[in-house]
Amino acid sequence: MTKLLLTLLLIILPISGIWSQEVVVSWDANKETDLDGYKIYYGVESGNYTNIVNVGNVTTKELSLLYNKTFYFVLTAYDINGNESENSNEVSITMPDLDKIPPNPPINIKIEIKIGENNG
Repeated sequence: MTKLLLTLLLIILPISGIWSQEVVVSWDANKETDLDGYKIYYGVESGNYTNIVNVGNVTTKELSLLYNKTFYFVLTAYDINGNESENSNEVSITMPDLDKIPPNPPINIKIEIKIGENNG
């Protein structure tokens, strides 16, 4: 299996829950004909990946991550014989601090003129 070169793209999507946020992890597909899939390894410490997600043979995965934490990711590819590549480059994302996210601005503001009323 050739060396795995992955580019990870982390996109924050709209808020999905009170304590977590959805992100999308994506990467470039490998070219090996015997490729069977990919695994995402991630955790809150660089080099210490406490979560493993076997995503199969796709190049994107949505994950739900906790607010106010930094997460570190690497990926591996594996073939039909179970051989797993070395880790990709490590990428990280810092999730927003929920206490520092402002509310949405008001919408549908209306102003009416009231004719014939005395406000005086």
